[in-house]
Amino acid sequence: MLHEQLEEWKEVHHLLQDLQNNFAPCRSYIFTLGRLIGSARSAQRQRERILYEVEVEWRPCKRTLYKLQELAVSIQAIGEPYEPESGSGPEWFLMPKRIATEIDRALFEDDVAALTEHISAFGDRVDQSLYLADKALRDVVSKINRLPRPGSYAARSQ
Repeated sequence: MLHEQLEEWKEVHHLLQDLQNNFAPCRSYIFTLGRLIGSARSAQRQRERILYEVEVEWRPCKRTLYKLQELAVSIQAIGEPYEPESGSGPEWFLMPKRIATEIDRALFEDDVAALTEHISAFGDRVDQSLYLADKALRDVVSKINRLPRPGSYAARSQ
């Protein structure tokens, strides 16, 4: 069971790390987006360009979130799997997914203030989820390392 947990946590960690890396360009727009809030309509062209750039940078994140969803649906050893019908599942998937939906909505509505807030929240959530996955991974490895080594019983009985 520990090895199954190890494999699943390794995959969660890997995908969250990919998501964090893919998200870095989006995160870099927080300051730029913040400057656009309340800007004059004369800056409309710049605003449209920046929103387009954020949307382009957001696409790899959405692909990685889809892979994370596929994993969340299939987990067995590290918690209850994601069930799209009920919306229940592991927090390491649900929380980023909820914020991603808000990012999509803000992009669609050209809502710069909401987009800035959600990008910041998404980055924080991915960082926290990655930290928790890393901790869970280390906990499983620690449990595995405490297991008796093969042959250790035979050596003691002699």
